[in-house]
Amino acid sequence: MNQKKGFTLVELLAVIVILAIIISIASSSVYRLVNRAKEDTASEMRNSLKEAALNYVMGNIHLEKCPPVNSDKNYTEAEIEALPTSCKKVLTAQTLIESSDFEDPRGFCYRKDADNAQVIVYRFNGTDGNSEYKAFVNEKYCKN
Repeated sequence: MNQKKGFTLVELLAVIVILAIIISIASSSVYRLVNRAKEDTASEMRNSLKEAALNYVMGNIHLEKCPPVNSDKNYTEAEIEALPTSCKKVLTAQTLIESSDFEDPRGFCYRKDADNAQVIVYRFNGTDGNSEYKAFVNEKYCKN
């Protein structure tokens, strides 16, 4: 008798199907992990942009105190936009990069061919009576 050693076609197909299932599960997990990392990086870049804008305004621009809008320290975007221009300043990522207050080597917040991230710095009275500076960056900015 002449017996050949090897796998049958059905066995090979079963192995290929199992590998395909494993690869599809692994690739979706990696895809979610990469997206999560991008979201976390974007959030960190927005926070860095806020800090840079606060430093820039404190050292270069005088803002008057804004009239009270609400008792909470976190104004909404609509409330910030409605504030008088004398108590807020709109800055772009490009301005902060040019002043050496902000670095964006990977281009999350500043792109030459697109809208630059904008940050609004405003001054308001805190609950203790002292004025406070706060910065706001819309979540649409600093994404990759």
